[in-house]
Amino acid sequence: MSGQISTPSPSPVKLNVQSPEGPKTLPVVLPFTSSVTSITLNLLTLLNSGQMSSVQSAFVDNSENTQQLSITSQLTGQTNVVPPESQAWVTILAPNQAQLTFASTGAVPVTVQLCNFANTPGVISSNSSTPAFSFASGTGYLNVTDVALDALTNAYGLKTIAFGQANNDTFRPAFLGTKAFSGSIAAGSTSATIITGSPSFFFTSAFIYVDPNAVVGTAADIVFSLKDGSNTIFQRSLYIPTALQPTYNNVIAELTDLDYISTAASQSLTLNLSAALSTGNVYYNVFGGTTASTQ
Repeated sequence: MSGQISTPSPSPVKLNVQSPEGPKTLPVVLPFTSSVTSITLNLLTLLNSGQMSSVQSAFVDNSENTQQLSITSQLTGQTNVVPPESQAWVTILAPNQAQLTFASTGAVPVTVQLCNFANTPGVISSNSSTPAFSFASGTGYLNVTDVALDALTNAYGLKTIAFGQANNDTFRPAFLGTKAFSGSIAAGSTSATIITGSPSFFFTSAFIYVDPNAVVGTAADIVFSLKDGSNTIFQRSLYIPTALQPTYNNVIAELTDLDYISTAASQSLTLNLSAALSTGNVYYNVFGGTTASTQ
């Protein structure tokens, strides 16, 4: 079903017009009480006197009012609404015969500066004691009005992690227990736990080497795996002979400039070999630690 409206007559206004009397402001204190919730201000006499030729904007100090304030220009029908406990600049669309109606149920005085010049509208400050957000009782979910965001927070919850300033003014998660972890896997063994997640872990570099004199009972490619729980982070194979060789590349890994953070709780960083060495050790030096929380 469709409808029609008649075209209203345009209303003349003064906006972005330089006033001949120069920039001026008229302070008005609106004495709202529990019984006075609407105040009409007729500016006809003031404007006809030449003291101010127009009202083009207003600065509203609604910071002590817990309720919103509305300003309606009677001849144009324009209404500005200033939020509770806020200060704001608003544009006034009014002709020379300006008549403004102010309404609020806050029962406190509100000061308005009526100006004969235009200014950029917007809320410029707020001293609201009401939290910017709140959580649903007993659930830990964030109360939101956006449907998509509400579905997201209900499905996954809200997790936070503290950040701190690091070198070169970069920001990284606030880590706990940052240190170097050094150790080895001796001949006959195939694994070592480097960092135990508590609740999680991170590392920024890892250096892994094998003894130059390492040998195995049967020559083979030994696979060296760096793991986060059951997930492999880094893997490389190295041919280990049954007898000493004249030359030997004993570098397994030199991993640097990492920001690896385990995302699961109670998992560990481990080094694993596909087969044990008969002679020689595998050495590791890892720089990292535990995190304050899981991501």
